[in-house]
Amino acid sequence: MPLLNAFINSIVCVGFNSEHGFTPERQLDEDPSLLTSKLKPYVLAILTADQAIYPQLKGTDVIDQFYPSVCYTPSSTIPRSQKKPTIPVAYKDLPVFCSPDGVKLSYEPVQSRIHHIVFTQEDGKRSYVVVLTFSEKFILKTDKPDDDGRYHIESFSTKKSKRKIPSSYPGNTAVPQKSTASTGGSRMRERSNSNASNRVSTTIFNAHEPFYLPHCLVLVSSHPYWRAMQETISIIHDEIIHSNIEPSSNTYRQLIQKYAFLVCHTPIPPASWEHFSLPLTVTNKDYVLTLDPPLNPNRPVLDIDLSLLLLTLNIGKLLDVLSAILTQQPIIFFSSDYSKLVAALECLLYLIYPFKWIHIYVPIVPDGLSDYYLEGPPGSYIMGVHSRHQSIVESLNYCLTCNLDTDENLHIPSMIPFYPIPPANLRHFVGPITQFTEQIKTARSLQNMNTLGRLRIDQQRELDRQDRIATNYRIIEIFLDLMVDLCADTLQPIYWKIDHQQKPSSNSLPRTSTLERTNRISNQTSFRKEKYLVSKTEGVEQEFYKLFLDSTAFQLFLEEEIASETSTEFQKISQLRSHTNQDPTFHFNTDSGDEHVHSTISLFNTTIGQLFLPLPDWPTDVTTHYLDSCIEILTIEFDIAQEESSQPMITFYAYLRGCALLSRGRLIEGLQDLYLIDNPNLFPKTYIETVIVPQLSETNSLDLFLHESFYTHCLEWKKIQTQSTHSNVLNNNTDTYSNPSGDHNGINSPTDANLDLSPIPPKDHLSFEQFYEYIQRLSIVNDREIAKIIFDALLQSSTESRKPATDTLKHRRRWSISGGIFDRTNDTLNNSHQPAQNKTSLPSKRFEQFSDIWQQTNAEKARMNSHLPKDRQKYETTLIISSFDIVSRKDVNAKLILTQRSLYSFHDAHSSACLLTEVSNIVFIETYQHKALFTSAKPAIRIFAMRASQKPSSASEQKPEPVVVLLCKDNQEQNFWYKILQELWFAVLIAQKECDTIILHKVSRHINLIDTLASIDYNKQILPAKLLEKPKQNYHQMNLDITLDKLTIYTRMYNSGAYKTLTNETRRVLHNRLSPSMNESEQHAVRCLVFTENPDSRYSILWCAYGAKLKMFNTTTWMCNLNDILFPSMIICMCPDACDKLWIGCLGGQVFIVDTIQMICGTQLTSIQGRGGCQAMAFDSVHNRIFIANRDGFVTIWNTHNRQHLFDVNLQDIYKKTYGMQQKIYKTEVLLNLRNPKEEPTTNTHSSVRSQEIISIFSNELKTIQIYEDLLFVCYRDDYILIFRMINTDTYIYEDAVSIKYSQDSSMPINSFLVYNRQLWISTGYILYVFNIIPGSKKNSYHLIMKKHIEDDHLLTMLGLTNYIWAGSSRGRIYTFRMDNYELVKTLDAHKDTVCCLCSMLDMYIISGSQELDTSIVIWENEQITNETSATHL
Repeated sequence: MPLLNAFINSIVCVGFNSEHGFTPERQLDEDPSLLTSKLKPYVLAILTADQAIYPQLKGTDVIDQFYPSVCYTPSSTIPRSQKKPTIPVAYKDLPVFCSPDGVKLSYEPVQSRIHHIVFTQEDGKRSYVVVLTFSEKFILKTDKPDDDGRYHIESFSTKKSKRKIPSSYPGNTAVPQKSTASTGGSRMRERSNSNASNRVSTTIFNAHEPFYLPHCLVLVSSHPYWRAMQETISIIHDEIIHSNIEPSSNTYRQLIQKYAFLVCHTPIPPASWEHFSLPLTVTNKDYVLTLDPPLNPNRPVLDIDLSLLLLTLNIGKLLDVLSAILTQQPIIFFSSDYSKLVAALECLLYLIYPFKWIHIYVPIVPDGLSDYYLEGPPGSYIMGVHSRHQSIVESLNYCLTCNLDTDENLHIPSMIPFYPIPPANLRHFVGPITQFTEQIKTARSLQNMNTLGRLRIDQQRELDRQDRIATNYRIIEIFLDLMVDLCADTLQPIYWKIDHQQKPSSNSLPRTSTLERTNRISNQTSFRKEKYLVSKTEGVEQEFYKLFLDSTAFQLFLEEEIASETSTEFQKISQLRSHTNQDPTFHFNTDSGDEHVHSTISLFNTTIGQLFLPLPDWPTDVTTHYLDSCIEILTIEFDIAQEESSQPMITFYAYLRGCALLSRGRLIEGLQDLYLIDNPNLFPKTYIETVIVPQLSETNSLDLFLHESFYTHCLEWKKIQTQSTHSNVLNNNTDTYSNPSGDHNGINSPTDANLDLSPIPPKDHLSFEQFYEYIQRLSIVNDREIAKIIFDALLQSSTESRKPATDTLKHRRRWSISGGIFDRTNDTLNNSHQPAQNKTSLPSKRFEQFSDIWQQTNAEKARMNSHLPKDRQKYETTLIISSFDIVSRKDVNAKLILTQRSLYSFHDAHSSACLLTEVSNIVFIETYQHKALFTSAKPAIRIFAMRASQKPSSASEQKPEPVVVLLCKDNQEQNFWYKILQELWFAVLIAQKECDTIILHKVSRHINLIDTLASIDYNKQILPAKLLEKPKQNYHQMNLDITLDKLTIYTRMYNSGAYKTLTNETRRVLHNRLSPSMNESEQHAVRCLVFTENPDSRYSILWCAYGAKLKMFNTTTWMCNLNDILFPSMIICMCPDACDKLWIGCLGGQVFIVDTIQMICGTQLTSIQGRGGCQAMAFDSVHNRIFIANRDGFVTIWNTHNRQHLFDVNLQDIYKKTYGMQQKIYKTEVLLNLRNPKEEPTTNTHSSVRSQEIISIFSNELKTIQIYEDLLFVCYRDDYILIFRMINTDTYIYEDAVSIKYSQDSSMPINSFLVYNRQLWISTGYILYVFNIIPGSKKNSYHLIMKKHIEDDHLLTMLGLTNYIWAGSSRGRIYTFRMDNYELVKTLDAHKDTVCCLCSMLDMYIISGSQELDTSIVIWENEQITNETSATHL
């Protein structure tokens, strides 16, 4: 598992090799030389903490199965063979950013250089990249490219080792090769000079001469440790140069793997807390890396010299840049040094605290992407570009420009409103920053004169580090004063109080729910923009603040400051300034020459106590895991901190050791350390919920963790949420807190889920509704019917009124072989169950007893699961364990373990359970009386099963031997286990016959519930003494038997034959079956299914509309995402566009857009008025538009690129006004252009009745729409389809109406229709119509070519795929038709209820969804064979 607080996320190699070659942008026939052609490098390797991926040009990527060699231990949770490559999306454009000036072939090596990159992901997280570029020598294998235009190359060192280089090669007699880079460079220059006369022009390429291409070594991190990353990459580069390692060699691969393993397992320190910080140091040979912690949790780490910004920009220019950023203006920075661009922009964004830049941020724009970024993207942005592009950008006049290499002022276009920071707010900034800048310049000029002698390298580095920290602290202090002067007065209407006696001096912020935070905000006085602006001077100051207050950065700042429960750093400084302010207005009345009395030094403490922790040295040979060495050191320091009772140090060491233990797979130990953390900002709650809890679930250790004492006794804010949470999408609420800009169009934040895992029931009694709510929250039962059975069972054993009659208890129970009880006992218990259906309540103590037993039994089963064979632990779970030795097999007594697939015997003397038989191999089960020598007969159960060597037919020819014999203590125990075994056996048989694995999940839950009820000690219940008489045990047993009979639903189903056996044809087709209703309390129809694919296969998702929820299934694992998206009303239709967005239409008319990459939903886009809400959607891929229609025929059209509303179309109005005319035109301006109004329209010849005669009264019940080429097909629920032609973006012509009515009075409702491959398929009743679409010069014609009878079934949905039509029916079947001869190819028994949707997946699978009585999703595999019939295989 990757380390949570890893120094480096990955190491990437970018360049060229023999497998990829290179492809020039211009071929040789266009340009005589390759030297002028630009080349695109490739990602050659991606190495993380636990994976080494080598992308291939063709085929699947190669994963080094031997990396890392020391990573895996018996405690590891994921087997090595099951790891799959996970390449981040950001790496797609990484080669372009590694060589921002482009890549060209060269005869001379380039000097090694380093530059920096910042990537901003869509969720706002940033990745920080350091790139080392050096040259690698190649030679062409062939003189000409292949058919793809690719030149094949190989490393010059490899070529040289294979055969002797001909003497004709230049440089063969040069100076012998040496191991230093300088020697190689000088040798190359000598060779170039000596052969200059041989080449006519430097632009003429010699195919037989070696050349150089760049190779990039890249470090990627989530934290901006710029200096430490640069030193790390220097360490690697020094070893490459010293050992003369070629990038194409195996030695280079081993070297990169070694350092990737080390840096990805090197931890970084936590943020400073309670005036303490813990920097970490790592030593590697002569290098000492120091990893400093962040100043506080609200700011990132600072590992860069902030004085670089002051030395790059003069004060006036710096103030203009700050004004542009604070007022959210688009600005582009220029420099000829890419590293200067990144460093300066990083300093700027760091110093604008407490504000955050959340807009486009691209500090380096490569030449290859300049057209995309520099053509004026909408909104605000900060970008960095090479200075060669400055004149072009300034000529376009659409953004501010700033050159970092000169002192020229900002270029400000006239159309951009720009106002400088008001002078009144600069009184505490200009003087101090000017004076400090001069001090820096003086200190730099005298840098080598103030030391007595030469220091060692490590001493000089530490001295530089301390100087950098002091400089940065002073710069941060001055900029904080500026920000306080700018906006501290904005917080006066919502002022706070700091009580140092009640709140400790800490920078920790307690976690609160969104609902609590919203309520707290709404109860306070909100900021009023208009009132605030009145206090500002008219002119430049007021105009500046208008832009500043409207910026997103200010709105976020105000929101966070209002919501904070404890004082932030900025709040403390602002309050100090407010107390010293003598003027009642919002301005400060201190002169610039006054002493800096408002200094933040008292609050921004630069004397934080530091305690350096040396981590283990990076070893030269990685033989042991580096984290194991770190854990040893951290354990020693942790024990010392506990002895000294230093809570900050205990928290730091617990965090570091806990993260290391989690990475090593020691999950419980790691969590135990993390739960010692008292700082909420340091506690990784989200990481535990999203990463660790799933790992615990897979290893069946979640129950163990939830019952550990460190978790049960922890503070409430440390409690985790283990259930599925839903992202609620709510309507706009104008009564909520209004933001500073006065906008009310934002969507309300979802309410945080309840973190309490063990809800406390009422003190006295529970109604059934309360009981059902609690067991749902505990994830015990979600099915209401099953919950009612459990409720009744608990109720019978808890109420005095259910005491059975005395004469009934006198009768001993007797059992038949089938397990049924006598009628008299049945009648008595059934009568006693009747009051449970009334308004009777369950004692809360009985519920608490039930929930405790449930958790205890599951914890015991989780522990017992570790004794199963290792290859089965991941796929099987323990359902029930015998309480004593009841298994006798080959005279060996042991416990019986029952899983959903197998039976095992487990002896206490052994560490592993022994497989007895698979449940699917059982032939029959019988009860009998077991007799042994010198013992009395005992009730027993025999299980007969086929052995692996037996053929299936042998079971019918001769009776197999029993493989398991269960010896029971009495008849009750025999009956109990007989029913349990039968229920599991029949469930497995039905699951195999129906190809439905969901049955195994359900029967497993039922057996767990039965086991819990049987384990309850009912005598512990506090009841009147007269009810605790001896016969009560029999009563409880009878009550359990009744409940057992009710829960063995698959036994009844098998005996009655009430299940559906699938045909061989269906089995061969069926690939998988999913259940979106799993863990849901209500069943809904699977109304819509949509598959979306992304170039990164991780994001291939099947989207399922389930009631008002949108569920997401991973198409690789077919696992459902834990986080559903909840909408305000039922989802009616879904439609993907070409921009990786999914449009959602709801019954209430709401329209939302879901990002299919990030899997998040934005705010509500619009609301469709009229009947049915969003009845149908269709995507026009030609014009990139979405059509949204309601039942009234009102269509709204949207642009999918910018999400702008284009226009509306009333189809009913078009038809009513134009169906009787030859030319019918409808434009967006609601203008009708009628041509030849007196001519009668021509009709099609497919029907004897004209469309005007058929459709005499227009129906307003639109059902669905479809776009095919330039045609819009609109199906109405009655009996016809209208066809409109789209002439251009705003003109629509009514073309034709297709009806299947035989007369005007007949009624033929259309069930479904499909347009595919110039054919129109219409299903109505039991008839399937096929029309041929014949294109014409002015309009198409539609001819009926086939009528087909569907026997006793209706086709409700259709899908075209690979020249076949797939149709889902009302009887749960799926039909497949050929399009050439219209023959029915296959009939599949798909579902138990109506098929209501179909979708395709990469032309490989067809996916169907059904109505609420079945609520399943079935994946069918599709394959074309030589005779063009569709075949499928499992």
